[in-house]
Amino acid sequence: MSTPDFKKLTLCGALFCPYVQRTRITLAELDVEYDFVVIDTKNKPSWYLDLFSEGKIPCLIDENRHVIPDSLTIVQYLCERYADKKALISDDLVKRADSRYAIEFYGSSIGSDYNKYLNTCGEDGSFRHYKMIMNTHLFRLDQLLRAQSTTGPYFLGSEFTYADIGMASFVIRMLTFNKHMLDGFEFSALEACPRVAKYFEALISRPSVQETFLGTEGYLTWLTKDHNVAKPTKE
Repeated sequence: MSTPDFKKLTLCGALFCPYVQRTRITLAELDVEYDFVVIDTKNKPSWYLDLFSEGKIPCLIDENRHVIPDSLTIVQYLCERYADKKALISDDLVKRADSRYAIEFYGSSIGSDYNKYLNTCGEDGSFRHYKMIMNTHLFRLDQLLRAQSTTGPYFLGSEFTYADIGMASFVIRMLTFNKHMLDGFEFSALEACPRVAKYFEALISRPSVQETFLGTEGYLTWLTKDHNVAKPTKE
């Protein structure tokens, strides 16, 4: 792979990565022109390691070859740099704090336990635990959502903002897995908490989310062939 020219913003990442999708959603929402360079995470090019020795993805490289790593750091940078295009971060101090907490909550609970289930879904008892723990988390997410807006559809209300960017790429992967590898399974909390159900639907149907997702077939292929996720058991 030849070294990019970096004449405009360059995002380095991989299609399978939800953290990379976070940054691509932001770029799409802000309508920013950029180059996307796909990095082979199993065989990273030398030019990439020369620029960013940690070699993690995503990584944004600006026109001056300044390296900006970490998905949320990149999202914040883009939101601030292009604030004149669209206000994705609230001016309200408390709402900004609530948005950051919502992202942290999702990642440390729903996101974390989803990933744990991917690694154990072929084991007896794992599906029962998955249902139980996820429903518990979703009831808490419902509280966080309703504290901001009872109608939504997004976290803060009618506008798609920073918190939504932080969660969308993870939501679409989990729901895709449930639908296609668990035969259409839906968490009971989604029926009990229509605000969460509406929120998830708004996220996964958002054009910027759809356009930057690797697709159902691509995600399922990555799960089963590249990540070696076993066929789930539904005892």
